[in-house]
Order: sequence, then C-alpha cells, then structure tokens
Amino acid sequence: SILYTLAEGEARYKMAAAHIVSSLSDIDLLIETLQVLGIDQELDDEIKSNIFENARIILPKITVLMNQSQHSVKNLLNILEELLFIDKPKFISYFSQLEMRNLIDAIASCLENPDEELRKSAMELLFGIDNETALLFADIMLGDSNIWNKLKLVELLDSITNEKSNEYLLKLSEDPEVMIADRAMFSLTSRNIAATTTGTNN
Repeated sequence: SILYTLAEGEARYKMAAAHIVSSLSDIDLLIETLQVLGIDQELDDEIKSNIFENARIILPKITVLMNQSQHSVKNLLNILEELLFIDKPKFISYFSQLEMRNLIDAIASCLENPDEELRKSAMELLFGIDNETALLFADIMLGDSNIWNKLKLVELLDSITNEKSNEYLLKLSEDPEVMIADRAMFSLTSRNIAATTTGTNN
C-alpha cells in the first residue's frame, strides 16, 4: 500500500509514493500520511507541503488525529505551530468556534505530557492562538517540572500586559529555582511591580 511504502520503503520509493498522494488529491489519504511524519526529513517536507496546500480541509481534522495514539502528537503540533506563525488570521479562519475549542482542549491536554518538548510546544501554541485562553491553563504550566519550560512561560507572560500575567509572574518570582525567580522579578520590575522574595529565601 502507499502508506506502507511511505513508512517502510526505500527513500526513492517513499518520495514517489508521496508524489502519488499529492497528485491524487485524496484528502483522506493525505490525512493518513500524517502517520509517517518524523521518519524522513525530505518526506516530511513533501507531506507538509501537501498539508499546507489543503490546510482549510485538513486542519480542523487534526484534533481527532491528536487523540489517536498512532499519530505523532509532536509532529502534529509542529504543523499547527508552523501554520499559525506563518499567517495567524488565516490559521484562525480554518476553524469554526467549536473546532477551535476542541483544538485548544487537545493542545491543553499536552501540557501534562511526559515529553518536555511537547509540553513546551503546547504552551507556545496556546499563547500563539490567544493569550487570554492560554492564561486559563497557566496554573498547569506553572507546575511544569522543566526549568527551561518555565523560563519560556516567563517569556510568554512578559509579552502580555494585564493583571493576570502580573499575577502569574508574581507566582514565578517565588519559584525555588533562582534563574526563574530572577527572570520573573526582572519582568515585574520593568512594570514597576514589586516582587516578593519569600520563595527564594525559604
């Protein structure tokens, strides 16, 4: 089958199969090719090109794919991230309100995934889609065990100026990791907000 060739075939046959998928314009088959993302960079580029050309049809289906174990969630998040940052208004337009809510829920479910890179991608995606919506999940993000993910959270919060972002930066300024606390305090200072230091002194 085409999918078997994409997954297991020699490089030259994989690319030929990818071109066949593209020429057939079969959306269901194209969606199935997402299963083999991450196997080969050249093949990934071909599959992504096909996905991008049919984004309006395929993107709303990604939420379902993210909930199916045979698909690589990390690769799907990467596709979403690429399309979001290429053209955010167009990306948003691909989804109905219900589809967007479902997508956000699917992305948010990744915030507690064991894979730290996947958690970071989910965090960036949520803030990229909508800051206010992302802040609804900030308590989960605060619980991330990876220092670099928390530093990324500080960076994302630093780009937002509202009471909620101040609230979470204050919490991060009390983080036991000095690097995180210092970075959060620096952000707060730039906003003329006094940060407590109880978290770093205890």
